[in-house]
Amino acid sequence: MKVGRRVEGKRIPMPVSYLVNAESVKGHVYEVLIKVNKKVDDRSASKIASTIAYELPRRFNAELLYFENKDNYIVMDISGSPFAWSAFLAWLPEILMLAGFIVLTISVFLIVSSNPWLAFATLMGMMMLYFGYYMLKKREEAVRVPVE
Repeated sequence: MKVGRRVEGKRIPMPVSYLVNAESVKGHVYEVLIKVNKKVDDRSASKIASTIAYELPRRFNAELLYFENKDNYIVMDISGSPFAWSAFLAWLPEILMLAGFIVLTISVFLIVSSNPWLAFATLMGMMMLYFGYYMLKKREEAVRVPVE
């Protein structure tokens, strides 16, 4: 999935140790390459892209020019304005986690809507486990008096 147009030009890699103490420069374009554990599907990628496109100007006064989801990588071109890269790098996992939570919620909804009896049986099983655990704790807490 691709959003926007990729900025042509030479790319110079910057180590993370440099970025921790650096700021972006207004007018420059930065490419951010994020390696993920597994391939992100197009639905999640579109959620991530729209969230980043919305939040980036609000939080960092920067603009998302290009977003691509390929294999185990997410590639973004960001037009820089003066912001600290350390704040941006700390903010990225929050957005990626939010997208993962949204995908998990959608998956649970799809399972429940496709088979409501399975959801009902799972809920009843969880309630019975909790009730059993509660009764066991009450039984252990009861004072035992010897019979004479």
